Amino acid sequence: QVKGTVTLVSPDATPTTMIVGGSQVVEWTPFGPITLFKVEYKYDAGAYIEITPVGGVAGTVSGANKTWTWTNIPNTISNSVTFRISDYNNATVNDASTGAHIIKGVLDLMTPDDTPQTFSIGDSIPIQWNKTGTIGNLKIEYSAKGDFTDALTIDPSFPSGADGLNSLTPVWTAPFKVAETYKIKVSNVTPPVGTEVTDTSTANFGVRPKINTISPPNGTTLWNVGTPQTITWTANS
Repeated sequence: QVKGTVTLVSPDATPTTMIVGGSQVVEWTPFGPITLFKVEYKYDAGAYIEITPVGGVAGTVSGANKTWTWTNIPNTISNSVTFRISDYNNATVNDASTGAHIIKGVLDLMTPDDTPQTFSIGDSIPIQWNKTGTIGNLKIEYSAKGDFTDALTIDPSFPSGADGLNSLTPVWTAPFKVAETYKIKVSNVTPPVGTEVTDTSTANFGVRPKINTISPPNGTTLWNVGTPQTITWTANS
């Protein structure tokens, strides 16, 4: 029997990180009379799963190699992903990757983020994020300095929610610390190594004191020149 060979080029030994919903080019070197190829992957200790269409693919010529693009990568979060390429008509002709590859989710902090904002002490500050994939619970922190050397936790383990836009509930209240350099950070809690996702506010936001009431004067108050008057107010500071 005359049979060809296949050698997987990438992803192979060098770890590759892939994103849920994204794409990944698989490249291999064929030799001999092979017309159709099967690409499979497995994660953790599972079995190989075919990801090319039923019937195999011819691949796209790229010099001496061929390529095929895996699209819409599934939500199989793992730091132990392996690929295998084989002759579609002869499964004994195959080659598997030697490295451990990664599939991870996506986390994008939406508010507060790009637009500089100013709040008063005691104001409600919405915190929202977009996520894709099973990323687990989130740790939500803030830093008045903006560099997180003074990080304080808002919530140590808040559910990240369904794919799409999610919000912290109840809404966070601006703390009793005045600063113009606040930032928020969200990150997933105890993920498998390599599947960590995190995002931090791009722009700083400010928290300022707030004067709630002042009295007198009001619209009907009459003062004489040179007389002492008492002005009182309440404030958050």
